[in-house]
Amino acid sequence: MSVDLATIESTLEAIDLKKIAEFTRKLSDIGQGFNKMMAPVYLREFIIAYDVSSVMHAKAVQAELNAKSALDTAEAIAYLDRAPDFFKQRNEKPTVESRKAYVALDPDVQYAKDVHAKAQAMALLMKNKVQEFRFAIDAVKKLSEDGYMSPWEGIK
Repeated sequence: MSVDLATIESTLEAIDLKKIAEFTRKLSDIGQGFNKMMAPVYLREFIIAYDVSSVMHAKAVQAELNAKSALDTAEAIAYLDRAPDFFKQRNEKPTVESRKAYVALDPDVQYAKDVHAKAQAMALLMKNKVQEFRFAIDAVKKLSEDGYMSPWEGIK
């Protein structure tokens, strides 16, 4: 099971946030004086950013689902296999409630919860970035319509 979690962690680490950061920096260009002449360049950049972030979002969602599955497996193993051994060492009789309490203490379950939380956070971040780049594409289209002039257009 820990091999699966290690694979999930390596998948999350392989998501290159540096690319997303580069594209995110370009978002501020729209608000700092948009020039219609540059609209095709911005549109191209944001379409690429949208595509890249969509792929990264898909990977993050897959990692999240795999992490949830690994967490469920870890909890079941802790409840069914490790809890009786734990209580046998302590010379206690395991009850349903004490087994449930042990599951939260199990180190593999804690590790699985940590990986699942990381995967959830990455999926949420990537979902927001996909949305952000979609909005940027729409903004560039809207700003490049006829009738809109940047602050520097028309100055002689």
